[in-house]
Amino acid sequence: MKKLPMILVFMLVTTTCLAQNYLPLAPGNFWTYRLDNGLLETRVVGEPVEFYGRTVYPIKYVVSPRYEGLVNYWSMAPGGGVLLHGFTRGVVGARYEPPVLWIEGTLAVGQTWTQQSDFYILPSGAYYGRWTFDTEVLAAETRNVPAGNFACFGLINHADGPPLAMLGGACDLCGQLAPGKSDLVEYWVAQDVGIVEYLGTTPTGWRPTRDIRWPRRRCRGAR
Repeated sequence: MKKLPMILVFMLVTTTCLAQNYLPLAPGNFWTYRLDNGLLETRVVGEPVEFYGRTVYPIKYVVSPRYEGLVNYWSMAPGGGVLLHGFTRGVVGARYEPPVLWIEGTLAVGQTWTQQSDFYILPSGAYYGRWTFDTEVLAAETRNVPAGNFACFGLINHADGPPLAMLGGACDLCGQLAPGKSDLVEYWVAQDVGIVEYLGTTPTGWRPTRDIRWPRRRCRGAR
């Protein structure tokens, strides 16, 4: 039976306690995933940068067998949601106007939201087309991973628009190779932790990623 890749480490290195949300964006936070081939992938939150007139937090794929050099650009939405502004990998990338509401601040099973965003190819800034982006909360359950038990919501995304063909294949909004059509949960998120499990692709098809271990959050004044 094929071994599932695992999220090995999630580290919160902030010195201040931020409001709870589904993607902690304090600089220095990082996630390390073990992929199904045994290799590791690490993503790190960088210092805030300007991305086409907006202040955003880059999440950099600093170690990745497939996506090394990929950077996603995120910010917080009102109410604790998370916005995705675009991605770059080297000189190639895309930006979304308005930014895509990747996740809302409050979730419930059956909840849906829809948004339209214009896509622009980087670095030229050429208009690529308009996408309709739908998200649905499919499930809520406790996911048992090495770090313990996490209360999670399972989400799925549907994007309808021109194919985002770059970086050697059809990409998703984050610049990774897009998975095939499915009615399954694509990613499980936990408040103040981020993605506990997600689905990606390999040349052989679906690749579930699972299991997260992380140390206790450190807050200002903690000893």
